[in-house]
Amino acid sequence: MGVAEELDELRGAFEACRIAAFADIDAQLVLVSSSAKKARRETLDKLCAEAAGIFRDNKVPSPVVVDFAVSQQDGELKVFLCEPEQRLDAACFVCEPGLDLDAFLTAARSMLDRLTQSSGDSA
Repeated sequence: MGVAEELDELRGAFEACRIAAFADIDAQLVLVSSSAKKARRETLDKLCAEAAGIFRDNKVPSPVVVDFAVSQQDGELKVFLCEPEQRLDAACFVCEPGLDLDAFLTAARSMLDRLTQSSGDSA
């Protein structure tokens, strides 16, 4: 299954997820996204910049590894996950506040693991 299909499947499994994106943190670029209504490029760019700010620019002292973050504001729940080893790729989501966060995090982590393993296999 490709990245677009993985994002579509995850978003389809969680009605509260409005936007799902897979991003390259270093390049600060959303590579693939999925949304019910077409997401504006500015929205995706901002989401990616937030992920970069959390995972790349935030200097958390070792041995603490931050591999996810959640924020809620303006009626949106934003969820960010990164692969903890190299911290190059991130999954970014915009959801409604009623999201089952525990179930979503489990499914999103599993998806991100598949995506980062398959991208590592092709390198």
